[in-house]
Amino acid sequence: MRRAQQAVAGGEQAWRNGDLHEAERQFTLAVEAVAEKVPTDAEAADLAVQAHIGRGRARLAGGDLRGAKTEFAAVRQLRPGWATGFYLTGCLAAHAGDLRDAEWFFGAAIARDPEHGAAYRQRAFVRATQGRPGVAVDDIAAAGRLEPLDGRDRMVAAGLLLQMREWEAAEAWATSVAPPQPLAAALVGIARHEQGNLDGAFAALEEALASGCRAPGALLHHGMVGYRLGRYSAAVTSWRLLCDRHPGQRRYAALLATAYRARACDQLARGELDGAAADLAAATPRDPVLPRLREQAAARAVAAGDLDGAVARLDHFGDLRAAHVRAIAEFTGGARARAAARWRNILSESPGDQRARFGVAICALLNGGSVDAELHDLAVGDAHPTRRLALRAMALLAVRRADWPAAADLLAGSGGDGLADLLAECRYRAGTPTTAWQVADALRGGRIDAADDAVAAALHAGSARLRRELALRLRLGALRSAQDRRWQQAADLLATARIADDSSDVPVLLASLIGGLGGKRSEAICQIQAASRQAPADMRLCHVLALMTLHALGTDRRADTDVRRMCVGAWASILNTPSHWNGVRRRAQRRYGCGLGGAHIAAAQAKLRDLVEERLVAAGDATTGTLLRREHTAAQLLGDLGGLPLDGAADVRLTCGPVRIAELGLHRKLSSFLSEQVDNAENDAEAVVAAIRGFSQVGFVDVHLAAGRPEEAVRAALDLRCPHCADGSPGDEPAQCAPDCPDFDAYNPAFAAMDGKYEELLYCGGERAVDGLLELAKTRITAAEPDLAVATRSWRQAVELGDRFDIPKVVGRVTATVLGRVAALSRGSRWAEAVDLLNVAFELVPETAVEEREQVQVRLSSLLTTRGIDVYNADQSQIELASADLHRAIELSPHQIRPRQNLGRILRNSALDRRRKGDVAGALEDLEQSIEQFEQALVVRPGHRPLVDELDLAHHSLDSLLGALAEEFRKRA
Repeated sequence: MRRAQQAVAGGEQAWRNGDLHEAERQFTLAVEAVAEKVPTDAEAADLAVQAHIGRGRARLAGGDLRGAKTEFAAVRQLRPGWATGFYLTGCLAAHAGDLRDAEWFFGAAIARDPEHGAAYRQRAFVRATQGRPGVAVDDIAAAGRLEPLDGRDRMVAAGLLLQMREWEAAEAWATSVAPPQPLAAALVGIARHEQGNLDGAFAALEEALASGCRAPGALLHHGMVGYRLGRYSAAVTSWRLLCDRHPGQRRYAALLATAYRARACDQLARGELDGAAADLAAATPRDPVLPRLREQAAARAVAAGDLDGAVARLDHFGDLRAAHVRAIAEFTGGARARAAARWRNILSESPGDQRARFGVAICALLNGGSVDAELHDLAVGDAHPTRRLALRAMALLAVRRADWPAAADLLAGSGGDGLADLLAECRYRAGTPTTAWQVADALRGGRIDAADDAVAAALHAGSARLRRELALRLRLGALRSAQDRRWQQAADLLATARIADDSSDVPVLLASLIGGLGGKRSEAICQIQAASRQAPADMRLCHVLALMTLHALGTDRRADTDVRRMCVGAWASILNTPSHWNGVRRRAQRRYGCGLGGAHIAAAQAKLRDLVEERLVAAGDATTGTLLRREHTAAQLLGDLGGLPLDGAADVRLTCGPVRIAELGLHRKLSSFLSEQVDNAENDAEAVVAAIRGFSQVGFVDVHLAAGRPEEAVRAALDLRCPHCADGSPGDEPAQCAPDCPDFDAYNPAFAAMDGKYEELLYCGGERAVDGLLELAKTRITAAEPDLAVATRSWRQAVELGDRFDIPKVVGRVTATVLGRVAALSRGSRWAEAVDLLNVAFELVPETAVEEREQVQVRLSSLLTTRGIDVYNADQSQIELASADLHRAIELSPHQIRPRQNLGRILRNSALDRRRKGDVAGALEDLEQSIEQFEQALVVRPGHRPLVDELDLAHHSLDSLLGALAEEFRKRA
C-alpha cells in the first residue's frame, strides 16, 4: 500500500511538472501495486481510482483519447456510485466532439451528485454547442446556485440569452461579470441596443472597443448604434474594421458605403465640402455630384485666400469652368497679371465669354486703366450674371467719386440683391433717404426728437454702417446740447448713441462728465471705472472717479456698497500719488503765479482727507472712516516702497490701497511685488511687513491701534473674514475666510500669490491680536479706574495665542508691562494695587519662562516686604497682616535677607510687647521665631554685621526673658 501511495504522489508531482510520460509510468505502478487487493480492500480501491484518474488525464493530455476513455471507464467500474468517473468521461466525450454521449455522462454525474456544479456547467456548454440555449442557460443558473460562476460562465449565459432574444436578462447577466471585461461590455451594448437604449448601448460598446474587443458582433452593433445616433464617424470606423477583418463580405461593404454617404451628407450640411467629397468618393467613386462638390470647395478656398488649396481641388477638371476658378484664385491671391493672362487665354478660345471680359476689365481698372466703355458695354447687353457685376462695378466707381445719385441708380439697376444696405446709404447721401436711413437724415437735420426712433431703427436695421451713422449723429447732437448746458438732453443722447453703436464713443472723460451732470451718475461711474481699469495710473480718470463717487454718496442704496468702496479707493490713491500733487503745484504756479511748498500740500491733503471721511461717515457708518484710514495708511506704505510697477511701463508706478488694488484686479501682482521687497536688503523690513499687513484685513488692526482703540483692534484681529464668509461672532482665535472663498484675494491682496496664504494671514492676524490684547491690558491697568479683570483676560488670551502661533516674547512683554506699571504704582505707595498686579502676573507666567517668572517673583517678594513693613509701622496691632506679607515674601524669595530681617524685628518687638502684657509663652515663641529668621538670613549671607547684631539682640532679649522667669520661680520657691 505504501508503494502505491508513493507512486500516486510521484505521478501527481510529475503531472504538475508537465512530465506526462513519467506521470503515466508512476500511475501505472500504483495500479499494478494494488491490483490484487482492489476486490477486498476499500483503501486499495480508492488508490486505484486515483491512479486511473491520473493516468487517464495524462493520456488525454498526450492525445490518447482511447486510452483515457479506458481509464475513466475503470473509474466508473470501481466506483459506480461516484460522479467523478461519469464527469471525466463526459469531458472526454465533449473533447472528442461526441456531444450526445457527453450530455448523457454529465447527466449521469449530476444524478449521482446533484450538487456537482462543474457537471452542470459543462453540460451547459455542450447544450449551447448543440443549439439548445434554453436548457443551457438553465444548467448555468443551476451551477450558479451551487458555486460562484466566473466571468466566462456569465458571458456564455448572456450570449445564449441574446440568441433567445431575452434582452433584459442578457443585459443583467453581462452586467454582473466581475471584474469588467471587454466582451461583457460588448454584450451589454448589444442587449441595450436591442432594447432601444441607444445612448447606453453606445457607451457600453465604446468601452468594449476601447478595451480591445474586436468581435464581429461588437463592431457590427457599434456601427449600427452610431449610425442611428447620427455619429457617422463611429459607424465608419467600426464597419471599416469589420470589412478589413472580413474582406469578402459584401454585406459589410454595403454597410460601410452607407455610413460614408451619411457622413458625407452630414458634412455637406455643415459646409465641410472637402470632407463630404472624400466620403462620397469612398462610398461611390464615380458619383456625378463629386465634381460640383470639389468646385464648391475650391471656390470656398479661394474666398479664404487658400490659392494652393483651390488649385489642388481643381486638378480633377480641365474645362473653362476650372480655368475661371483658377483665374479667380490667382486674382484673389494678388496675382492679377497671371489672372488677366488666364482670362485672355479663355477669350482666345471663347471670344464671347462675358466673365472673362469682366475679369480682364477689372484687372485693368485696378492697374489704373480706364474701362468705363468696356463696363458700359457689359452693362447694357442681354441679361446675364456679368451684366449685374458690371453695373455694380460702375456703381462703386461712382461711390469713389462721391456721385451718390449715379451710384444709387446703378445699384438699383443691378437688382440690389446683397447690396441693399449700400443702396440705402447711397440714397441717404444723395438726399433721398429710404427705410431706416430716414431717421439718420432727420438727425442730420437737427431733429433731436428722433432719437428714440433712431435706436429702434438701429436695433432692427441689421446694418453696421447705419448704426455707426446714427451713433455719429446722436453724439454730435449730444455735444451741441452740452455746449448749450442742456446736460440731461446731452446725457440721454450719448446713452442712446451707445445703444445704437458701442464700437466708438466720445472721450471717456467728456462722456462721464456729461453723464454725471445729466442725471446719469451711476452709468457715468461705471464708464469711468471701466476706463480707469484700463489705465490704472491715469490720475485724471482716478480723480474724476473720486469726485463722482463722492457726490454720489447718499443718493441711492448702491452708494452704501460699491460706490462707497470705489470712493475710498480712489481718494486714497489721489491723496498719496506724488504725480497728482506735482500737477497741483504746476497748475497753481501757472494760474496764480505762486509756488506751493510741502507744508501747503500736506495741509491740503489733511483737509481733503477729513472732508472725504466726513462725507463717507455721513453717507454710511463709522466703519467707512476706518476703511478710509486703512486705505490711506496702506497707500502711504506702498508709496514708501516706491509704488507698484505696472506692466509695460517700468517708470509708471501705482500708489493706492487694497480696495483699489482689488478693483483693478492687481492682487497677485501686488503680492509678488511685496514678496520681492521682503528679500530686498535695501528696504526696511518692518516697513515691508507693515505694508503686507496694510494690504489685508489685518490693516484694520493697525488703524485701530494707531488711533488708541485696542478693543476694536482685538475684534478686528480676531475676525479676518470677508463679508461673504462672516457668519456669527468669532471666537478667541483669528477667524478667516473658507479655503475656497472667491473674495479672499480681493480683501487680502498682499497674500494672493503667497504659498500657504491662508496660514500666513492667520499667523499675521494672531501676531496683531497679541499686540492688541497687550495694548488693551495696558490701557485697562493704567486707567483712572483700573479694570484688572479685563487686563487679566487679555493677558491670558495673549499668552494662549502666543503659544498657538509660536509668537516669541509674549510672556516677556506681559512681564515688562506689569513691572513697569508696578514701578509707577510703587512710586505712589499704592502697594495693594501693585501686589494684586504682580499676583496676576505670577499666575500667568509659566514656569518654563524662568527669567520672567523670577523677575515677577523677586519683585512681588520685595513689594510684600515693603507692604508688610508699612502696615506694621502704621499700626502695630496689624502684626498678623504684616507677618503674613513677610512670610509670603520669604516663601517667594527665600534667598532674600530683607524680608527675614524685617520679620525677625517685628517678631522681636511683638515678643517685648507680649512680655509687657504678661504673655510669657507668646513672647518666648515670638523670640524663638525671630532668632530663627535671623539665623536663616545669616545662612544666606554669612557674617553680615547688621544681621549678627540683630541676632545678638534677639538672644539678649531671650536671655533676659529667661532670667526674669528664673528669678520669678526662685521667689516663688
